[in-house]
Amino acid sequence: MFIKKIKIKNIRSYESLELEIPKGSVLLCGDIGAGKTSILMAIEFALFGLQPSQKSSALMRNDAQDASVSLWFDLDGKIIEISRSLKKSKSITQDECNITIDGEKKEMSVTELKSLVLTLLQYPDEFSKKQNLLYKFTVYTPQESMKQIIQEDAQSRLTILRYIFGIEKYKRVLENTSLVLSKMREERKKKEGQIEDLEIKKQSILEKEQQREDCQKENSSLEKELFSKNEDRKKHEGDITLVKTKIEEKRMHEKEAEKIKSLILGKKELLQSNVQLITRLTPQIEELKKIELNPNTLVIIQQQLVDQKSKKERLEKQTILLHATIQNTEDQKKSIEKKRQCISTLDNCPTCLQ
Repeated sequence: MFIKKIKIKNIRSYESLELEIPKGSVLLCGDIGAGKTSILMAIEFALFGLQPSQKSSALMRNDAQDASVSLWFDLDGKIIEISRSLKKSKSITQDECNITIDGEKKEMSVTELKSLVLTLLQYPDEFSKKQNLLYKFTVYTPQESMKQIIQEDAQSRLTILRYIFGIEKYKRVLENTSLVLSKMREERKKKEGQIEDLEIKKQSILEKEQQREDCQKENSSLEKELFSKNEDRKKHEGDITLVKTKIEEKRMHEKEAEKIKSLILGKKELLQSNVQLITRLTPQIEELKKIELNPNTLVIIQQQLVDQKSKKERLEKQTILLHATIQNTEDQKKSIEKKRQCISTLDNCPTCLQ
């Protein structure tokens, strides 16, 4: 950053001042009270505003109602202008403030402008909430503060310088690093104690790895054998299912055969009965052939014959039904006998378990 120009109005001893600052090294000189510090304080006010511990009355001219500072500087090739003002009513307060970067002007609050300046000048963010000691002691040092610093002991001076330059955190880093190193040494001793029998554990691990490999090989062989057994079991289960199907079909055929046998037996009895009937009727038919019948008698006989045929058909149907009933009864009898034999072999009652 190179300061190019500063314009002051009613700041401390200056009622009005416009100062052009040339490039290169600049020396402010004059008697005590000439206003050298006022220019430096005006620069500080323009950049950061009033500080937390700074009284506005110490910056504003006593008989003035308002004050202002405008600062022009060059930052990385950009011309930046910052303007701040103070206003006096019941008390002195910061009034308007704005920043112009390459001709673009922005009205901002006091806090926003301070944060932006800290960002532009690459100051630590923590300086947005406390007094700007870094600026004050790197740009100018008040005489009283310098005297105090010089008179302190070496450790105190080092602490003050660390605080001024914002590097006190590095001391904490060193302290924390020492603590971490101490803990790491303790951990190292613990780890060294833990790895004393490392070779034995390595050998044990190798043996276990070998055992694991042997188990894997054995498992692989067993898995192949198990797969083969499962395939055989599935095949046998298929054969068993087929055999059960065949057995069931055989039982159904046996039942059908029993029914057919019953029907055949009934037919045989019916056939025998019919043969006997034919045997009895044959002589009668021969005798009837010899008899001359009148038409009326023939009609009556034909009607009787039709009635006899109908009666015969009914009897045949009844006979078939009776044979079927007999067969069902036989089947039920066999089932009951099987259940009786099964119950007689039971040691305990399936209901009460006695």
